[in-house]
Amino acid sequence: MRKHRRITDEPTRADLAAIEDEWPLIEAELDLVNAEIAHIYAADRGGPTELDWRRLRRAEARVTRVAAELAARPVVRRKTRAKQVPRVDAAPSPAELAAIQAEWPLIAAELDVRPAPRRAVA
Repeated sequence: MRKHRRITDEPTRADLAAIEDEWPLIEAELDLVNAEIAHIYAADRGGPTELDWRRLRRAEARVTRVAAELAARPVVRRKTRAKQVPRVDAAPSPAELAAIQAEWPLIAAELDVRPAPRRAVA
């Protein structure tokens, strides 16, 4: 019997874990956006100062550094509750074969369903 998943707009646990893993990069990019905004506003006050330029350069460098660190991290596979799909070339285990044999009459009955006869159109 299939279990039906409830469809929602909420993120899954895996989505939340991915966001948490990427949070340092997200935070660095937000700092870069804030530095760029301050740089744009400085143009209205006579141009950006040396401090504005420094803030922008440091924010850009931080984004680059954090992105490189994130890319260099090994991928951590988190356990999920979803059933993992077996490899196509993998042989089923004895327990899986027994389950298939137990369900085979139902599977065969579904395969044996014949289409309804069609009526001729005059």
